[in-house]
Amino acid sequence: MIFSRTNSGLSNFHAFCDVDFLVYSEGGTPSKSEEDIECTWSIDSIFWKSVFLRFLPNVKIKIKSLGSKEFVRPYAEKIAKNSINNSIAVLDRDYDAHRGELIKHHRILYTHGYSWENDACRSELLISTLDSIHPDGKIPEKYAQNIKLRYNNFLKSITRVVIVDLLCGLVRIKGVDRERFWSLIDTSNSLDYKIKKEQFKKLITEIKSRRTEPLRYLGKEPILPATDCYGKMISMFCYSIFCEYYKEITGCKNIPRHFADKMIAEAIRTANLDEIPQIKDHYEKMLSQIL
Repeated sequence: MIFSRTNSGLSNFHAFCDVDFLVYSEGGTPSKSEEDIECTWSIDSIFWKSVFLRFLPNVKIKIKSLGSKEFVRPYAEKIAKNSINNSIAVLDRDYDAHRGELIKHHRILYTHGYSWENDACRSELLISTLDSIHPDGKIPEKYAQNIKLRYNNFLKSITRVVIVDLLCGLVRIKGVDRERFWSLIDTSNSLDYKIKKEQFKKLITEIKSRRTEPLRYLGKEPILPATDCYGKMISMFCYSIFCEYYKEITGCKNIPRHFADKMIAEAIRTANLDEIPQIKDHYEKMLSQIL
């Protein structure tokens, strides 16, 4: 079956998939043809599927992962103009909210934080994930308190890095290297990850050489490390703690990254979100407006 690339064709795409909505998402490997019904696997799709299952369990969706955000944006723009129907676009917020660049439409959904990792890789959701595999159905309280303490310490440590990276993002100059971001983190003390001071100073020097004017934040929203940090940084930290406690609980020594990411991305479906009401309220309100 060949689907037209016209707006009409896109609007009817959901019917051929026997779903209520086709959801265009970031992540994965994009199809060579936009007419391709088959959808590639992506961790983004796992997260968003979990969100829909929790907040709109009776709505049938199919998620089509398109790769980078730039491939999703054209569909989001069509949805915003009401050019196509029966479609939803889901995107990482990145720094779009701080730039005032969010696309406003009830079927264009953004993560609460910089990316899905910022929303899923919370201490509360990690604890919930570990609870689900513990033989008692709940990890010891000393484990949970240790995880929360280490999260708080890590987030305090990266605060200045997050602010600097956001300021760079606002004027679209390179801040934290997206390929080498973990080189900023001192992991010599497994219980207390911190920013390497000399690496941070080097980063500041490099940024000063790239900027054309002083970097200032004029936004009204507070900059929060858990919400605004580059998502893969908090994800890497979460993975390191997950591995530590997963080994403690199960005795398994090797935990593939995609396995851990999948478990953490799915946690939002069943976890008690009362401890992170900002996440619960964001998705609950956003998905309630779709229908």
